Amino acid sequence: MGNSGPSYEKLEYESKLSYYNYYKQLKFQNMNYNQNMYQMPSLGAYYTPGENYILCEIKIWKGHTNEKYKIINSYENYCQTYLFEIVDDLRNEYQIKNCTIYIDDKQVPFSYEYTFKRPKTYKIKFVFNQPLTNCSYMFYKCDHQKIDLSHFNTSYVTDMSYMFYSCSVTSNFNLSNLNTQNVHDMSFMFYNCSNVYKLDLSSFNTQNVINMTRMFSNCSKLITLILTSFNTYTLRYMANMFYNDFGLHNLDLSNFNTRNAVDMKGMFSECISLDYLNLSNFIIYKTANIEDMFKNCKAFKKRTIIARDPTLLSLINSS
Repeated sequence: MGNSGPSYEKLEYESKLSYYNYYKQLKFQNMNYNQNMYQMPSLGAYYTPGENYILCEIKIWKGHTNEKYKIINSYENYCQTYLFEIVDDLRNEYQIKNCTIYIDDKQVPFSYEYTFKRPKTYKIKFVFNQPLTNCSYMFYKCDHQKIDLSHFNTSYVTDMSYMFYSCSVTSNFNLSNLNTQNVHDMSFMFYNCSNVYKLDLSSFNTQNVINMTRMFSNCSKLITLILTSFNTYTLRYMANMFYNDFGLHNLDLSNFNTRNAVDMKGMFSECISLDYLNLSNFIIYKTANIEDMFKNCKAFKKRTIIARDPTLLSLINSS
């Protein structure tokens, strides 16, 4: 299925622009929202340096020893294996630099690249000495064999956009420990995670999230997606949220509250296998963009779709 739409760069720009314009409205206008909800969380006394860390494994193959590997990527110079993506000061580079790195339990000086002298699997530990507030692009194109996030403290994180963008190992680690209570941007979070078969996000707290644009888009092998705990009352942007997820057959979004949603364009577009969809609590307002919401959902001919909103029912019947 070809895609003749705008480039990813343009989509990213438009998504961010819409989101930040709305964020400014929340911050500076008197709206019926909790203003403190969108401010940076204060650093609590319970944060203990050294107890916030990520474990991962890198396998160095024979013939690739003595090569320089960037385990922390600096954007200008892509590499074979890395954990973190650092784009510019908007990605809070200082947070990444303020960490201690261990390779096979031995502390090493902070560097963006290391040379591994023997072909083997190396264990790498990143210990964060200060809380992180931005995880955007953190595991971009990450191809580590294994990642352990069980001791990763994300209590202060407000931005998880593009966090696992094109990550090839998403199916190999558990996300249940991620604390998402202060996150307001999850756009493109799992975009193009083409090797993931199951995502259980039932532990996610999404009460403050405003943007989920393309959150699961292009997860072509995704079969099981559990979103039963999602609180979407503050959610505004859902465009192309499940775009091109052609492995999905069943999707239960009965807990979704869409009262504040303004953009649902292409939300389920190209989900060609989707034949069960529960949208029982969806409410579509006249101002919401629902263009191409069910475009090319071929399995709808034998569908079981639960919906109550008249606008939504009309759109489903005409798709």
